[in-house]
Amino acid sequence: MTNTVFSSKSRRGISSVVGALIFTVLMIAGFSAMSLALDSQTDIVNTQRVVADTELKKQQEQFGIAVSTDANNILDVSVDNNGQNPVEISRVWLTNKTLPTQPVTPFSVNSNDAFIPSGFSSNVLSTQPLYISPDTYDVKVISTLGTVKTAKLTVGAG
Repeated sequence: MTNTVFSSKSRRGISSVVGALIFTVLMIAGFSAMSLALDSQTDIVNTQRVVADTELKKQQEQFGIAVSTDANNILDVSVDNNGQNPVEISRVWLTNKTLPTQPVTPFSVNSNDAFIPSGFSSNVLSTQPLYISPDTYDVKVISTLGTVKTAKLTVGAG
């Protein structure tokens, strides 16, 4: 039987290997944290770019509205796009100003009527006729970018 005695020379090799492993783990953790920070910064920059583009489009969005009714009291809401970008109308809100107990009524615009190219005018309610009673109304037209245009409409009794 032989007794094996470890000398201090053999322990130096193990401590170098353990030190190298610890250094490698720390380097991997550092590079992972740096990669995560760069990905996060890239997402922030992309979000900022999207918000800036949306704000620019909103500033360039220029449209007017004209509201009227025909002989059958069918509402006509014409949107005239004066801007350089197409306008997408999302909702039309009707507020009956004569009867204070009447709630505000929102109407979603059909996708067929929602888009108005630059330089054109279109009735955004052409595929969904709305019959309204003789009263005074506020008509609000809201685009998908958040631009709101308001017009007053008085529908006669005859």
